[in-house]
Amino acid sequence: MNSRIQKQIERRKRRIARRLDKNDNRGCDRPIMTASNMHYEIADRTRATAHGGIGAVHLLVRRLGLDRAIDSNLGLLKIHLPYHESDHVLFDQSPCFFYITNRWDLPAEEVVFSANDRCNQENLLQQLKSGVRSLSAPVDSLLSNWAYMVMASLAWSLKAWSALVLPQGGRWSQRHQEEKRKLLRMDFTTFRRALIDVPAQIVRTGRKLVYRLLAWNPWQHVFFRLLDQLRQPLRC
Repeated sequence: MNSRIQKQIERRKRRIARRLDKNDNRGCDRPIMTASNMHYEIADRTRATAHGGIGAVHLLVRRLGLDRAIDSNLGLLKIHLPYHESDHVLFDQSPCFFYITNRWDLPAEEVVFSANDRCNQENLLQQLKSGVRSLSAPVDSLLSNWAYMVMASLAWSLKAWSALVLPQGGRWSQRHQEEKRKLLRMDFTTFRRALIDVPAQIVRTGRKLVYRLLAWNPWQHVFFRLLDQLRQPLRC
């Protein structure tokens, strides 16, 4: 993050803190909105969005090669889980539990063990249910609901990857490590509000698309650190 953006973030932070200060009564003796000559126009080259962080997510997907991996290297491991109660089969069709991986070199047992060993499964299931709502089954066919589940689960994975690629060295390494840990364990709703649902102005120029963030939030410096990291080659 360059010094100009860092100064802008600090200036916006001080402005918000000054407005929230209950002891600072400057400007309370006059109306907040004083303009009387107001006009509305339709923008031509300038657009605006309430989801300014979506461009960073798109950059993350392309940098990770997720779009190419989905098309070429996606493997599915299906485990049959027949439903029984009191030794009587209630349904003829067996529901299945899926493990999705691109590790073709691992046997099925190691895929399951690795998935159960690397993260908090209870928190993961809770976020998949209520966070990204991947288990809500909103469509009218089994295949469509499966595709929706995969796409929603990838949204949760992108949240985790955005935390994993953050650098944590340098002068403020301890603070960066704590921010990385918080982002990795953050629930999806908080992540969406902090890094994606950011109001932004979109300006189209001849060769690039510019997102101008219009508001400050406490995670804005982490957002720009993530952008700086995505502009560099990924290190395995």
